Amino acid sequence: MDGFALPVKKLKGTDPVETLDLSGKNLGVASAVVIASLISVNGGLTKLSIAKNKLGHEGTKTICEALEQNKTLKELDISGEMFGKSNIGGTAGVKHVAKMLGVNGGLTSLDLSNNLLCGVNQMASGTYTAEGITAIAEALRVNGALTALNLSSNRLKDEGVSAVCEAIHSNKETKLALLNIENNGIGPVGVNAVAAMVVVTGSLTKIDVSCNSFGPEGAKVFADALRVNGALTEVNLDGFALPVKKLKGTDPVETLDLSGKNLGVASAVVIASLISVNGGLTALDLSSNDLKDEGVSAVCEAIQSNKETKLASLNMGKNRIGSVGAKSVAAMVAVTGGLTSVELRGNKLGDEGWGTIFAAICGNKDSKIMSLDASSENIGPAGGKMIAEALRTSVTGALTEVWETCQPTAS
Repeated sequence: MDGFALPVKKLKGTDPVETLDLSGKNLGVASAVVIASLISVNGGLTKLSIAKNKLGHEGTKTICEALEQNKTLKELDISGEMFGKSNIGGTAGVKHVAKMLGVNGGLTSLDLSNNLLCGVNQMASGTYTAEGITAIAEALRVNGALTALNLSSNRLKDEGVSAVCEAIHSNKETKLALLNIENNGIGPVGVNAVAAMVVVTGSLTKIDVSCNSFGPEGAKVFADALRVNGALTEVNLDGFALPVKKLKGTDPVETLDLSGKNLGVASAVVIASLISVNGGLTALDLSSNDLKDEGVSAVCEAIQSNKETKLASLNMGKNRIGSVGAKSVAAMVAVTGGLTSVELRGNKLGDEGWGTIFAAICGNKDSKIMSLDASSENIGPAGGKMIAEALRTSVTGALTEVWETCQPTAS
């Protein structure tokens, strides 16, 4: 049927299995009708994937009706394909899923990613409607069993995401621990709804809000919520799950290596907010990311404001830091007495940036920075003079090793 032989006995439970993967088999409505009929009497199947097929809204309807009766299934994956058509029939199919979700108290995990839940694909083609996702939201107001929900890549936008988050927020019985809303066009309005939900949802441990468009200001709102929520362990803003409790210090570690994780400004804003209350972290490696001036400035300001910080080693090399970021670094090292090592190579600090940083370190009598490597940074004669003057008038006895390569003066 539909070009793929369905495993009848496994679906019916006479050849019992707990997990069944029928993803990507080109299954259509006819196969969905058979699957629905068979799983309705299967009491042993706990995990079913029928992702990346062509169930359509009619096929989805039959499967959801079966699951309204059979509540032994725990995990259901009916996701679609990125840049493809919806597996469940888009806005029409999601209403059937919502109806099932409102009455099924057994399902703990649901994957609805890549399903055009609001009628718009990833190329922004189609007509937006929040009708289907609003139906899902209404189901989430009463569902007390779901622990994992994936709504990623559905172009929910602020309206859809707000509806979902407000529903979770209002459900005092929710057990939701994992929520994936990445790549949904979330803006400033939507991130406020996400943050409000995060503050009060004590069951939530992991959330993915990456590939959205709420910007640094939205990240600040989100960061404030993370400081309140004591349960969250991971948050993903740029494709890497930040270890929230380690950054905050509630799961104390002395060293954190977040180098090469493709972290951007949004992640930097959250990192900054969390380390501003961490009194145990001694070494932080943020090198080879994309923090830029704004992200690095946020981190430096957080370190500068944390009176309990024990941070001794900070690596922010290769982060596309420019002159603005250099000023923030200088402001931090000018007043911070605990740092012994700072790595800044591979940025775009320029002559003035390097000169300002050297001057700040040398002008801080409490500085414990013992060495600073500016080699291979193409520092020009003007920068060399600034560094030399800073070293000549230095009031710190700690800085004893400097690596610097200056360009020759043009003849």
